[in-house]
Amino acid sequence: MLSKNLLNKFGQALSERGTTVATLTALFALADKTWIDEVAAVMKKHAGHALQQKPKVVAVESPDLSTLHAEQRAIMGTNFLGEAEIAKAYSVKWTKAQLEKLSVIPFSEETLRDCKDTHVLFAGFPLSINDIRAKASGNNIK
Repeated sequence: MLSKNLLNKFGQALSERGTTVATLTALFALADKTWIDEVAAVMKKHAGHALQQKPKVVAVESPDLSTLHAEQRAIMGTNFLGEAEIAKAYSVKWTKAQLEKLSVIPFSEETLRDCKDTHVLFAGFPLSINDIRAKASGNNIK
């Protein structure tokens, strides 16, 4: 099974090349699923070429969520509180595993647009709503 972070990167790459949710929905609605085999074959072919080349070693401390979530932040506006805002406001220290989990926002663009004026999207764990309330009341934040 592919990691959520890898799937998110793949989805972002497709999106940057004009693939929309509507495109993918239409493909998955097709009765004939041979397109999946064709896509997988092309991916394996290119991966084979890449594996034959000398690999680049890239050190990654943690995912850059500010770049990864730019589109969601643009949709939600001030109702988006990412890991940086939460860490600063509530002195949260994220682990690498937590940042990996936070890299995936499990809501579609359509859902975010529908909820942007009525909901807040925030990096919640390791904080619960009650934790935030307790910290906010201790800081006289209402």
